[in-house]
Amino acid sequence: MRTIAIGDKVRLLSSTEEGTVLSIKKDMIEVEIEDGFTIPVLSKDLVVVSSSEREYFGSSEEPSPPSSAASAVTTATGEVYVAVVKNPKADGYELSLINHTPDSILYYAYRKKGNLWRLLDHGQLGSLSSTTIRQILTESDTLNIAFVKIQDQLDHPPTPITSTFKIKPQWFIKELSTIPLLRIPGHFFTLTATDVPIDIDRLRNALLGEERSESSTT
Repeated sequence: MRTIAIGDKVRLLSSTEEGTVLSIKKDMIEVEIEDGFTIPVLSKDLVVVSSSEREYFGSSEEPSPPSSAASAVTTATGEVYVAVVKNPKADGYELSLINHTPDSILYYAYRKKGNLWRLLDHGQLGSLSSTTIRQILTESDTLNIAFVKIQDQLDHPPTPITSTFKIKPQWFIKELSTIPLLRIPGHFFTLTATDVPIDIDRLRNALLGEERSESSTT
């Protein structure tokens, strides 16, 4: 069974109600049903509506015209995704940045070549939109992507969220997920949830330094 993705048309197993997936938080999925209400549903209680299923079960509704993935999603998840797909015409990969936040963002992407970082792409990306870097990337490339939200007022200067990584072949061995907005199979991860490892030694030294400073002043 295909993994449910943001923007999918889904049906509740316990009823005939259908809706559109707005956000996914582990096993809990937020669905906007056809009367405009939003309800939380466990993923095990949903099934993606396919064209063959509609043909078999029938539908009392008039078929709606096809829409873009962006227009099918009406609520942002507050995440920025990096997506990687295999290029069908070349031996390599393409990288996309997906802004699923309610704000516009400024972004940049670099690739390391020798001792230098070379710019791949940069620009501004609006809410619920995506951009694809039209360069073939390989598993040996070291990549860096960063973004910052564009906001009118802040309590402090903005700090870019950044991630440095390499494309891993094992991402494409397991079943691929449907990438938000792009609606194609691939691997994606969340930039806004990037975990920063804690340097225990550095933290301990900093705390010891504070204690020595306090004791010297008393």
